[in-house]
Amino acid sequence: FELFKLVKENGFKFYVWGLLFKRPMEKFLRMNYKGQPVDAMMSNFPDRLVRLRNEIQNKGKKILTQFN
Repeated sequence: FELFKLVKENGFKFYVWGLLFKRPMEKFLRMNYKGQPVDAMMSNFPDRLVRLRNEIQNKGKKILTQFN
């Protein structure tokens, strides 16, 4: 989280690559610093990532909302 915080405090984007498993996907989807979520996530399993994102959003959490 400290690296994420440092990146965001200095006005940079934060991208995550190589997400394969549910636990890290959820960790980065929930990561937020002063209202700023992770900017982008790349995974070999985008269907899992989207499904998990939708589950978290349905619980009312503010997270990464757009995938490219």
